[in-house]
Amino acid sequence: MNTSRMENQRKWREHIAKASEYGGSLASYCRENGISIPRLHYWRGKLAVKPRKALEKTSPFIPIQVMNMESLPGSPNLPDAKWVADILFHLSARLSRSNR
Repeated sequence: MNTSRMENQRKWREHIAKASEYGGSLASYCRENGISIPRLHYWRGKLAVKPRKALEKTSPFIPIQVMNMESLPGSPNLPDAKWVADILFHLSARLSRSNR
């Protein structure tokens, strides 16, 4: 790779890093530095640099572990979930018929 190409890539890597840390908008960063937004996006994609803010995002979900109630020590003897669902279904059907 020739020196001018490496220098150009270094310059754009710097712009991409500074733009991701910039406190204002991307448009204002580009305006202040005399570069175009599409050009910055082009180089971000070409150099495969992810914006820092995107890397810091975390999932809004938390991991859970589902356990069988019978495997827990001292767990109460609960009825079968299918049986409860059937009872609720039949009760709701009766209520909807009586409300007509």
